[in-house]
Amino acid sequence: MIQATVRIMGRNIRFRYFKGTKALQNVIVSEDELKDAYFRVMTGQGGAYVKELFDIEGIRYVPYHEELRLADDILLFAQKSHTAGCTGMVLDTEQQGTVIVTSDTIYTEDNDKMELPPGGSINATTEEFYTNLARIKKMQSEMDAKLIYGHDFEQVVRLSKSTLE
Repeated sequence: MIQATVRIMGRNIRFRYFKGTKALQNVIVSEDELKDAYFRVMTGQGGAYVKELFDIEGIRYVPYHEELRLADDILLFAQKSHTAGCTGMVLDTEQQGTVIVTSDTIYTEDNDKMELPPGGSINATTEEFYTNLARIKKMQSEMDAKLIYGHDFEQVVRLSKSTLE
């Protein structure tokens, strides 16, 4: 059972809103993400990271390398897309079966189906998007999983309706 004080950092590190709370005691983050965030802000290459949003007094990060199984039905995995170690999650659920949460690496169903990297310069290269997309599609096939995208509002609405029915 996961304790309430454990927080999972799936998107860019942004925790200033939790300053002074127990939420900062055990923040699970991929090792690559944490290292990259500090390296970028300390060398003036901030990119997706803003030091004041994650370098907070009292925070305790719990880094994992590549994968971390939190429970029989919860697996975290580091992705090399969007940021250096953006966390994805595999959930085995009773209602939806196996679900892969892509976080910020695949924004929408269109990004997935049409193989379109997100705009801007958030990925170091478009190749990292395509490599991660192939990995996610392989995982999806092997696990017979559904994908939940990081920024797909229409998907959230569909899933909400199907859960309520």
